[in-house]
Amino acid sequence: MILPDPSGQYVIGADAGRDQIFVWKLDMGTGKLAEVSVTKSVPGAAPRHFAFSPDGKTLYQQQERIPVCRSMLSPAAS
Repeated sequence: MILPDPSGQYVIGADAGRDQIFVWKLDMGTGKLAEVSVTKSVPGAAPRHFAFSPDGKTLYQQQERIPVCRSMLSPAAS
């Protein structure tokens, strides 16, 4: 799953195969992405789905293979 954050400044991607969540900064002038961070998940958890809180400050992320929902600050909130 890949989506822009509510601010439109960042793109977030969940890679279930590598158990990681990526955050890229979007350059609006060129359309290019620059990696900002990579967050590792529990091995084998397969992070897959995520959504932002209504105020856009919190990212909720659901693991596919284990019953865990994680929350973290949205990139634009930090």
